[in-house]
Amino acid sequence: MKNRISKDRSTCGWCQITVNADLSLNLANNPIVPCIKGNEIGADITPTIQAVVDVTV
Repeated sequence: MKNRISKDRSTCGWCQITVNADLSLNLANNPIVPCIKGNEIGADITPTIQAVVDVTV
């Protein structure tokens, strides 16, 4: 099955979260929020965190 996720963020409407010179955050309408599953507690809480981020962002 071919990967449907585009790595080219310029065409899919996703933007990085960047920091401005005054240290404020610059968020677009569709920010990229990285999520790394760990092998300890991260694997247990990652699905919950993803659900919270999906609702809030």
